[in-house]
Amino acid sequence: EGTVRAHQATFIRHHLSTSLIEFTGPETAKARTYWVAYTDIGADHSGHYIDAFRKTGGSWLIAQRKVRLDWRAPNSLFTSVIAKTR
Repeated sequence: EGTVRAHQATFIRHHLSTSLIEFTGPETAKARTYWVAYTDIGADHSGHYIDAFRKTGGSWLIAQRKVRLDWRAPNSLFTSVIAKTR
């Protein structure tokens, strides 16, 4: 029995774009970062992250992330493959 492919894309690339960071304290910050996912068959889905950062041991770490989906193509990997892995 053969494998059924849910999508014809052979790769996916996740590109980050505009990011706005606001320092809320000496060891805390919040940010909004926009992203778009492309495959070899075109733009697939896009959205933005809403992040909270915390400085720990000299490094800034993501303390919380909310992912917001703004758009997806009708045949998006987000609905055909990615959403089924949750």
